[in-house]
Amino acid sequence: MSATVWALSLAHEIGGSPEGLAAALARLSTGLSEAEADRLCGYRRPEDALRFAAGRALVRSLVLDVQDQAAPHPVRAKDIVFGQRRGTTKPVLAEQCRGLVRGVADFNISHDGDWVLAGVAGRGAIGVDVARVFCPEDMGDREYIGEFETQLSAREAAWLLERSTDRLRDFYRIWTAKEAYVKATGAGIAAIDLRTIDVALPHAGKAMCVQAGGEDAPFAFETGVLGDGGYVFCVASAPGVARAIRTVGIGDVERCLIPAR
Repeated sequence: MSATVWALSLAHEIGGSPEGLAAALARLSTGLSEAEADRLCGYRRPEDALRFAAGRALVRSLVLDVQDQAAPHPVRAKDIVFGQRRGTTKPVLAEQCRGLVRGVADFNISHDGDWVLAGVAGRGAIGVDVARVFCPEDMGDREYIGEFETQLSAREAAWLLERSTDRLRDFYRIWTAKEAYVKATGAGIAAIDLRTIDVALPHAGKAMCVQAGGEDAPFAFETGVLGDGGYVFCVASAPGVARAIRTVGIGDVERCLIPAR
């Protein structure tokens, strides 16, 4: 069993024009359910509508790609319906399609700015998060990180402010790890005191270590950068599960969503 993560750069596909955005939105809306299409119409900003459509299209294309190896019968995009896990904020495969979809135990979606990330896991849970490395122009990185003091553990804050050699990027690597952990558990960001999640970034040959409530988190974590390094991401998945992370284009997504499949 493995976990597969696809990353899609919307900026690359759009080309910086309203026409490119509209064309990308039309292409990525393929396979949306009626409820999702209605939700799409509710977005005031086309950029937000595009991110929503891209997230759903990316997950569906991933599920369909997995089916090539795992399912005895073809599954179509319209067969993949999403619901919500009871008692959590996490989207899951709806009950009516679980008998059709094989080899997918969990999935997750994240988007920020120009990038959309989606992951599926064949075993256990998965959480993914992507974030743009950003600091307001009128603030220094130390001041900006200080704004998040109530979400950082004492060790994290001290390490960032006193020892990190790339303070802003490392802050976002820690932040995406916290988000990936919370999303893997399905608890929801508002339900967890983020100070209780302590992230030690990989260094000096040591692997990334994440603790929650003083105990080792029941996930393995992988952090990385996207594009020119302006974005960072983190994936949390079951220990021992091989992870494959790939950058894809809209054409790759469309090929998986072809109705004939």
